[in-house]
Amino acid sequence: MVLKKEIKFIRAVWGQYDEFYNTPPLNEIVYVWGIDKYKYLLSKGFDCVLVSEKSDVVNDNIRKFYHKLECLRLAAQSYEKFIFLDWDVEIIREFDDTFYSYLEDKEFLVPTYAYPIEFLDLKDKIEFEHDRVWVNNQIIEMQKYGWRLDNEIVLPNAGFIYCSNKKIPNKLIEISNKLNIVTLVEEFSIFNYVNCDLEYYILNYEPTVIFGRSEDNIFNSFNIKKQSQINLHNIINKLIKKDIYLIHN
Repeated sequence: MVLKKEIKFIRAVWGQYDEFYNTPPLNEIVYVWGIDKYKYLLSKGFDCVLVSEKSDVVNDNIRKFYHKLECLRLAAQSYEKFIFLDWDVEIIREFDDTFYSYLEDKEFLVPTYAYPIEFLDLKDKIEFEHDRVWVNNQIIEMQKYGWRLDNEIVLPNAGFIYCSNKKIPNKLIEISNKLNIVTLVEEFSIFNYVNCDLEYYILNYEPTVIFGRSEDNIFNSFNIKKQSQINLHNIINKLIKKDIYLIHN
């Protein structure tokens, strides 16, 4: 069985992000870009690694999630097994022996979530340039990467990542650089790394302890308001049995 002490929980902070917990909820390490954020998190009791005094590794906003891949790479240098969590992942049950048993013999687990297909129609339709550049680039890549499911586009959701293979983070970075991936850098890189159909992915990479998004989640952005997770949840629940310990808000 995977023992609790064998797994390190990790998070990442970069840029202007400032939505942190008041106190650390887990025995975790936070990889920090930015000296001010580093000092702040230390004052709150977090165990931190200062990656860079600068707040960003990449200069262009559309590659900001590359920081997550760097975080995974650094964690793999120090820990045999780790779980990356976004700050908006909520723990709703104590991690018991059953939780850790679900990770036994697993190398890589990332949940999935769905975008409404209407998202692809937003190209060049966003008013503000900053948002338009992001959405336009995201659409370009979504047309190449992601599983099609009826009226949704399904992607890995990098809010939760379990990894026990130290080679995977470097492979993800290699993929992101080779394909020049932007916007959802870590999620598109994971999609290319697994190189499989959706059913195989769910059976082999979908964790049992969390959904990428809850079934009742409403995609509400840029004049699209749609409950887009239902079809995906139906397929997941037919293929594997979930036992939820965490929620991605």
